[in-house]
Amino acid sequence: MTLSYRLSIIFKFKLEKPKIDKERDMQVQINGEIRNITHGKTVEELLHGLGIKPGTAVVELNQNIVKVNRYASETIPADSVIEIIRFVGGG
Repeated sequence: MTLSYRLSIIFKFKLEKPKIDKERDMQVQINGEIRNITHGKTVEELLHGLGIKPGTAVVELNQNIVKVNRYASETIPADSVIEIIRFVGGG
């Protein structure tokens, strides 16, 4: 196997986009960035996956503010637009 052949395999592997399981994954927009998430994910699960404590953020889901007590039960629909605003302390 020649060096150029090995490099072409490596570059091809790195440049391929990750496969999306359309049965399991869906696209949403989070703070202006398109992301893939699992179908049926709740707002609380999304926040945990992003490393955000639910009590420290306000979430707008499709132009509606989601109340903190509904984070665990509010399921995110496909093609949603989500805005997350975090509270930051300091002085």
